[in-house]
Amino acid sequence: MPITIGNGFLKSEILITPPKKTAESWWRILWERFKDYFFSTGRAKADSYIHEMLFTDPPPTRERLADIFFELKALACASHTDRFQVYNPHGDDSTIIFRIVDEKGGDDLLRITQSTDIFSCTIMGEIYFLMKSKPGLLKSYPQMTFTINKRYSEVLESLTPSTLCLNLAGEPLLSVPLYSIVKHVNSELFKTNFEWKAQEKINYLATKIRSGIESAKHTLHKENISESTRQRAFLETMSMCGLKPTETPPPPTHVPIAKMVETILLENKTFQAFLVTNANTSQSFLDEIIEAVSDHVFRGLFRTDPQVIQKMAEEQLTKLHVRWHRQGGNGLSCFL
Repeated sequence: MPITIGNGFLKSEILITPPKKTAESWWRILWERFKDYFFSTGRAKADSYIHEMLFTDPPPTRERLADIFFELKALACASHTDRFQVYNPHGDDSTIIFRIVDEKGGDDLLRITQSTDIFSCTIMGEIYFLMKSKPGLLKSYPQMTFTINKRYSEVLESLTPSTLCLNLAGEPLLSVPLYSIVKHVNSELFKTNFEWKAQEKINYLATKIRSGIESAKHTLHKENISESTRQRAFLETMSMCGLKPTETPPPPTHVPIAKMVETILLENKTFQAFLVTNANTSQSFLDEIIEAVSDHVFRGLFRTDPQVIQKMAEEQLTKLHVRWHRQGGNGLSCFL
């Protein structure tokens, strides 16, 4: 029976299970082949990523595999970064290949192949695991599924959404191109000397954290959760992310990721027509689509899953609220 893994918008099914009895052997052979690609100070971290890839049960999601690849590349010595290659072999967004090649530049030591609905991890020519991705579901429109295809941007050195595919039973597939997101992001980076990126990371995650707190508050709607408890949860989650809340808002010229995505979607005439003619669409539908695409843009740029951060905030507020109850409802208990 297939095993479903993953959270958020997209899930996966395991089609070929990792060979657990030989995981140690796979790791040892692979690690010996490319450990010299990394500085001695970065080898422990690189080894931890390989362990995560080979030993995690269930295996990492397609998004996490991409994160691991780019983290490994970032740890590599400058003389070996060309061994880490990523490309779209068919010139479109139907398939992405991530590969780490041997020192001769010919044979693949590690290859991650991601197509629209299948992704796999191959070690020295042998499939280690094969997974099937399920399309995302929309809470605001349960009859519709969606997928977000990606391409590798050499300009941004990250994966970026390139096509939004909306699938409604009995209707033709609706494809909305998103490739201009690269132009929008690069324009902001150029105009602000890369300050945009630091500002957007804080602002985007702060919004996610507040959303998580509101979601937990809604779940605990029968309880009286004070503003001080919510603020405490916000600050603690920001701290866990290594972020400090900024007292000054971003400049008026700052264009957030969500605004870029909204602009791209609403400029597409086919998507506009769909919104107008389909009675089941609403503002919540549009907001959900914008959030889904924006989360993928953010993750590509920062290798951080914003949905995980949102979940952390939910758990933090719940934990503080439970502690408050256990201390007898004393308003100071959250700070003990």
